[in-house]
Amino acid sequence: MLEDLPEFIDLAKLAKQNATLKGQVKLEQLTRLQTSLCDTQGEIHIDWALSLDRRYRPIIEGRLTGVLHIECQRCLQPMQWAMNAHVALVVFTEGQTEADIPEGYEALVLTESPTSLKHLVEDEIILALPIMPVHEGDCPSNNYQLSDTAEQDELPEERYNPFQVLEKLKKH
Repeated sequence: MLEDLPEFIDLAKLAKQNATLKGQVKLEQLTRLQTSLCDTQGEIHIDWALSLDRRYRPIIEGRLTGVLHIECQRCLQPMQWAMNAHVALVVFTEGQTEADIPEGYEALVLTESPTSLKHLVEDEIILALPIMPVHEGDCPSNNYQLSDTAEQDELPEERYNPFQVLEKLKKH
C-alpha cells in the first residue's frame, strides 16, 4: 500500500504488484478543475486498488470522495457537493476495440508512461461533476422563490374578457 501518493505512477508495474493507492490530493493542485469550483480549499480522498484482469491488462478500481464547493445553477450561489465517485478503469493498448471493455469498466488510453496520478484523479473528478448542480429542495438564498405558505393572489370571480363586446354583437 502506498500511503504517500507519488506524482507519477507506472500502472502496469503497480497492477502486477496488486498495489493500493490511498491518500489525499489537494484541490488547489488540480488546475483544470479550478474553473468549475467556487473554492479550492479542501482535498479529495483516493482509495484505489490496482490489479490485472484475466487478460493481464492493468485495471483500477476504487473511490474518490470529498466535498467540492460548486455554484448552484438555480440561484448562482456557492453550495457544497459531496462527491463519492466509483472508479473502474481498464488500461487499453493499441488494437483493442470497445468490445474488449469488460462490463462495468471504462477504457483508459494512456499516451505516456509513467502517468501523472494527479491528471488521472482530475479527469475522474471532472467526469463525476453534475451537469447542472442545484441545491436539493429550495435554494436558501433565492429571494424570488415563493414560499410554501405564500397565498396566491385572489383572482376576481368575474374577470374582464375583451371579447365580451363581440358576444353582445353576435346576439343581435
